[in-house]
Amino acid sequence: MPPQRWTLRAGCAAENARLSPAATPLCYVTAFTRKKVRPVPRIVIQLGDDQFEAELIQEDAPTTVASILDALPIESTTRQWGAEIYFEIPVELGPENPHAVVSKGDVGYWPAGNCLCLFYGKTPLSASEEEIVPASPVNLVGRLDGVEGLSSHGPEERVQVRPAD
Repeated sequence: MPPQRWTLRAGCAAENARLSPAATPLCYVTAFTRKKVRPVPRIVIQLGDDQFEAELIQEDAPTTVASILDALPIESTTRQWGAEIYFEIPVELGPENPHAVVSKGDVGYWPAGNCLCLFYGKTPLSASEEEIVPASPVNLVGRLDGVEGLSSHGPEERVQVRPAD
């Protein structure tokens, strides 16, 4: 396969004009694969002195992810349910491809409580660490880079969520 090179996608000159030279290309395609290149949104979750980065995944719940990004920065207070930390966010949406089972490291939006959930182990409904069961289905919105350190946090902590640099 020949080496890839970048070309502008036809019909998006206005979008390309808004990009700074250092910006991640939003409206470029590879000349050979014709796939659209999009930046992967990332967030930082600050709990006490610890920072956790997460990649937001738009495939399962694009409306939910867009609403979360629009609400940033967020400040809230944590709650805990088993090995899940969750906190209210200023987003009110219903289910969007909800998941009744999640994995360690998943980030979900819980429509029943308008909360962002960080799963790092079993909840009271889970039979194992491999199949984590939320209180009710969540919109899967991202993956934490690592869950190490989440277990040292609990309820009633101040949490901040902001875009990653």
